[in-house]
Amino acid sequence: MLIVICGVAGCGKTTVSRELAKRLDFEFADADDYHSEENKNLMRNGISLTDKERLPWLISLHKVLLNWYSNKQSGILACSALKQKYRHLLNSNLIYKLSDSDKENLNPPYNLNILFICLNVDKETIAERLAKRKDHDIVKDTSFLNSQFETLELPSKSDCLWTGSSYGKYKDNYLSIEKSYSNNTFYYIYVLRAFKDMTVNDVVLNILDFLPKFDNFKII
Repeated sequence: MLIVICGVAGCGKTTVSRELAKRLDFEFADADDYHSEENKNLMRNGISLTDKERLPWLISLHKVLLNWYSNKQSGILACSALKQKYRHLLNSNLIYKLSDSDKENLNPPYNLNILFICLNVDKETIAERLAKRKDHDIVKDTSFLNSQFETLELPSKSDCLWTGSSYGKYKDNYLSIEKSYSNNTFYYIYVLRAFKDMTVNDVVLNILDFLPKFDNFKII
């Protein structure tokens, strides 16, 4: 099984991913470790990365996931994966166009059947967390924070496969499919509302409780 824990900076994806991988005995990788020094310098100065700057980084992360898949290993990647086209690249090697004049690069698809779990945290909580952090490269300013939320693309809850509205602790969570009609692939994305008072253990337990339910909705 391949899982990508995603979301904006400060949502807790790295901490949650590491703890979840430990409990499930899965492989673990942190996407931040695969950024170039140029990208890291841009983020240190509060400059959001462009699609062009992200592309080589995302390709390298797809290779990490493909290696786990090819070796029949289960793994968890902590990665922002804010846009739908970033997630499609990670899942199926679909290289997105950088301009309207580009031809779509339809590499042979690898449908890795990734489960993306997006930690959905409100902006106020993220701002408080980033202000307290001392161990991260990104600058803690309002413009960077705003750009993260502006870039984030989540599926509509109205089109979801499953919603936890009938379960107290799941009431704001939902599971969706995002499809690519370009190379006929898809992946699942579980949007998990992580509230301010939730601990890492709370979030991990929520995911562990959800995974058996996810098996009931998988198409393949």
